[in-house]
Amino acid sequence: MQNTRIIAKSLWRDGTIIARSSQNPQFPAESTQDDDTALTWRSRSGAGSGNGLFRLSSAWNRLICFDEGAGKLVANLTAGDYNGHTLAAHIAAVMSAVGGDYTCTYSELTGKFTIARPAGNFTLYFADDGTTSDALGFNAETKTGAATYTSDNRRIHTEEYIALDVGAAAEVDFVALLNHNFTATATITLFGADDAAFTTGLTTDVLAYNAANGYWILPAPRTKRYYQIHIVNRPNSNLCVSIGTIVLGKARDLGGPFRRGWGRGYVNDSASEETPSRNLFLTQARPAVRSWSCSWTNLSDAAQAYIEEAVRECGGVYCLIVCTDASDPMNNSHWFRMVDPPLAENISANRWSWSCDFIGQP
Repeated sequence: MQNTRIIAKSLWRDGTIIARSSQNPQFPAESTQDDDTALTWRSRSGAGSGNGLFRLSSAWNRLICFDEGAGKLVANLTAGDYNGHTLAAHIAAVMSAVGGDYTCTYSELTGKFTIARPAGNFTLYFADDGTTSDALGFNAETKTGAATYTSDNRRIHTEEYIALDVGAAAEVDFVALLNHNFTATATITLFGADDAAFTTGLTTDVLAYNAANGYWILPAPRTKRYYQIHIVNRPNSNLCVSIGTIVLGKARDLGGPFRRGWGRGYVNDSASEETPSRNLFLTQARPAVRSWSCSWTNLSDAAQAYIEEAVRECGGVYCLIVCTDASDPMNNSHWFRMVDPPLAENISANRWSWSCDFIGQP
């Protein structure tokens, strides 16, 4: 068995969110700082929102090449941040400026753009180099013979992000994203920087995709004041992207695995009462939660200090991550809360033992 690592002090929980790409007002980015993974951040969505962030940067292909019958015309979109509605309005204005009158609309329900020419048919050259077909959900192909064209693919944004200030440079080597809805095509990146603009001392770690919950040990520790979770997931089939809880911290190595004799199961603390005739009825029904009971022995003074830190930081109130195999954190990490955590017991010089019960999510 591998050494156990615990991540108790979450810099994300304690930091200050300084920026987000977009958010649904009912599901703010600050929800990612809560231990309840059911409370999620969602990117902008809902009636009138235009869905999430459509960012056209200077590095992006920003051309729309089209033909009304007299030769190819080129509309150059302006770099900037948009939502679906404002980007559609910009497309219509730029195309109309170099050709005839055009309309463009965005559907929040389908996540698709519709470009139309009231005066007659036209051709869209989305196979040409430099065109912005992917951002708008069009296949990279020539569209011809119609007066209206609608995106082939759903687009709710080009990207989303949340940025955090941890207050002072702090070391991070472990990241977790819990209860997310990214699809398998997502590119998930952790940026670290020395400034809030993410231009000074930038570090980049691309995090391998895992469905629903992701746990990662970074290939090298990062010591930065500012961190950003950045998601590119354009084909996402949902109306938004969402994350329940983000954990950002330093993994503490206890120097050994938990010992044999550990327990695992469920705790169901639903409450009931018994009538005088001994009929039972529920007074409080609660979902069962996963429970573990683990013990460690022959721990060093350093490991005992890590346990002290975990109890001081989390007690029996806040959650921590217990990683039982650092070689495969994705499949061996658990989001737990300690149950009345006891003191570590001294066995001899630089030797300690500790036993603790943990409960997880329903």
